[in-house]
Amino acid sequence: SLRDGDPETGEPVRQAILLAPVRYPRKLICTGANYPDHLREMGEGEAPSGVRPYFFLVPPTTTIVGPGEPVAISVEESLRADYEAELAVIIGREGRNVAASAAEEHVAGYTLLNDITARGLLARERSIAPPFTFDWFSAKGGDTYCPTGPGMVPSWLVPDPHELKLRLWHNGVLKQDGHTSQMIFNIWELVAAASERVTLEPGDIIATGTPAGVGVAQGLAL
Repeated sequence: SLRDGDPETGEPVRQAILLAPVRYPRKLICTGANYPDHLREMGEGEAPSGVRPYFFLVPPTTTIVGPGEPVAISVEESLRADYEAELAVIIGREGRNVAASAAEEHVAGYTLLNDITARGLLARERSIAPPFTFDWFSAKGGDTYCPTGPGMVPSWLVPDPHELKLRLWHNGVLKQDGHTSQMIFNIWELVAAASERVTLEPGDIIATGTPAGVGVAQGLAL
């Protein structure tokens, strides 16, 4: 089995091309506003007590690409493409109404994810009605807007996923330098909350939010 294997004894595969760890998840569930420093840099202050995690779905099949694949960003000024480094949880066991205390049993492993956002497309200047002002489909669902990988680390190789550094470099300059211990809602709480609304299935991905340092807060959104 994979658990019994030793990567050190394996034969290297020359000229291999790494693909996305999960190319066709049934669901890509993104968590919004899950780091207090990111809330502050976006001018939102502290998270109020008693709130639930905020989730939204991203269309996966054309959005997800693997490591090293180009991201198609338009040159139009109104797009304002931005980066968001996130730890992603890959579900390994089906579950509905999963208790936070049992959430770890439903996790297959972890990977990295860049939740690219077209900031300029998020809020519409004109909308049909006020509830439809924000266009998450256009801002988050563009082709190639979700690079993932380079691989999945099995859950048994991660003693505590809340003790991981989360970093992103922009043109060789470190811009995001967070830590998963800073999450407002931890991974087990996110899995539990998501499973209250939908059945989690093997291969589903839950992106856990981004720390401070995004481009829009530094005037770097393209």
